[in-house]
Amino acid sequence: LDSTEEFLTRNLLRRKRNGKTGSSIKANRYELEAMLNKSDKPIQEISVYDRRRYLAHGKINRHWADRTYNTKLIMIRSFFSWLYQEDLITQNPAKKLKETKIEHRIGSTITPEQREIVRCSCKDERELAICDLLYTSGIRVSELCGLNRRDLDFTSMKAIVYGKGRKEREVYFTGQAAVHLRKYLEKRTDDNEALFVGINKPHDRLSPGAVRDILKNVKKRDDNVKDIRLTPHTFRRSMGTDMINRGAPLELVAEVLGHTQLDTTRQCYA
Repeated sequence: LDSTEEFLTRNLLRRKRNGKTGSSIKANRYELEAMLNKSDKPIQEISVYDRRRYLAHGKINRHWADRTYNTKLIMIRSFFSWLYQEDLITQNPAKKLKETKIEHRIGSTITPEQREIVRCSCKDERELAICDLLYTSGIRVSELCGLNRRDLDFTSMKAIVYGKGRKEREVYFTGQAAVHLRKYLEKRTDDNEALFVGINKPHDRLSPGAVRDILKNVKKRDDNVKDIRLTPHTFRRSMGTDMINRGAPLELVAEVLGHTQLDTTRQCYA
C-alpha cells in the first residue's frame, strides 16, 4: 500500500507543531513533492540510488547552485530520517547522503554613489521607503514584507521584525528612511495593517517577489543603474559590509543582521 501522501502530510503537520514558519513548510512540501513525483514509486521502495539520481539530475541538468543542492538534500535527509525514526520505513535511503562543499564568496554590494543613483531612479515614496529601509536597517526581504504599521516606532526610529525561526529582534532606521516612510503612510487610503502593500486594490501585503519586481523596475529607468546587481539582499549585504569597513565589531554586525552563527557574518560579509 502506497502511503506517500499520508506520510508527507504527517511530516508537514509535525513541522507546523514544532513552530516552523508557513514559508518554510510550503518550501518543504514543494521540494518533497517534486522529489517523490520524480521517484514515481511507493515511498517504502525508494532507495539511496533513487535519491542520488534525483540530486545528480538537479545538479547536472537543472544547474542547481551548491547552496540549492544542499538545501534540498537536507530537506530530503530530514524527511527520511523522520520516517525511519517513526518506523514507517525499514531502511533510511537518505542516511548516507552528504552535502557538497560550498565556495564562500562575498556577494555584490553597492557604493553610496550607486545607492543615490538608485534612489534618484525611484518614482514614488513607497519605492524610496523600501530602498532606504532595506539598507539602513539591514533587514531581510521576508522581514520587510512581514512588517506591520504598528511595528514601527518613529520616536526611537526602530522596528520589531521576526527573522528566521520566528526570532524577534529590533532593527533601526535613519531619519532619511523615516521621512519617506511617513510620507508613504500618509498617502495610504487602505486599512491594511501591512507596512507595504500593492498600489492596486485590494492593496494586499507585498510579497518578497513583488519587492524584487519593484527593484527591477527601478533599475530599468536609469542606464546608470543597469550594471548594478539590485536585489533586496544587495542592500542588506552592503549595510553589513559598510559596518565592518567602518570598524564595527563582527559580533555587533551579526547581532544587527540577525545571524545566529558568527561564521555566517565572517564568511559572507567580512
